[in-house]
Amino acid sequence: MSTPEPSQRIKVLLSAALERPANERSAFLNQACGGDQSIRAEVESLIRAREDRDPAFLGDSAHKLMEETLDIVGCLEREGYCCIETCCVLKSALRDATNAFLATLDHYTLEDLVRPRRALARLLEIAPNSAGAYR
Repeated sequence: MSTPEPSQRIKVLLSAALERPANERSAFLNQACGGDQSIRAEVESLIRAREDRDPAFLGDSAHKLMEETLDIVGCLEREGYCCIETCCVLKSALRDATNAFLATLDHYTLEDLVRPRRALARLLEIAPNSAGAYR
């Protein structure tokens, strides 16, 4: 059995750690990281960043809103949908693509999307209110 790539291992450990209560994560990481301090440090850093970040990050919102609707083919919706399901890699590839999409959104906030307010207002023909703020 091959060892997963470090980035894949970090993703798996991060997901598993986040499923646990905060007070159990340290013990879990002690056992799961097996003494690999660089992997542990990376997972802990990602946990801290996730806990500290602004709730307006798009990845979390998109994930919550679209979690069930991102399944673009039937085999993602339910088991037993397709006769080649046991050997098809499409399902895995689409899940990876969905996760990459959501991970990319994690780097943007709603504020980032509307940062060019004046240019957006001009293009959308929206005038500022009396306080100079755009609606």
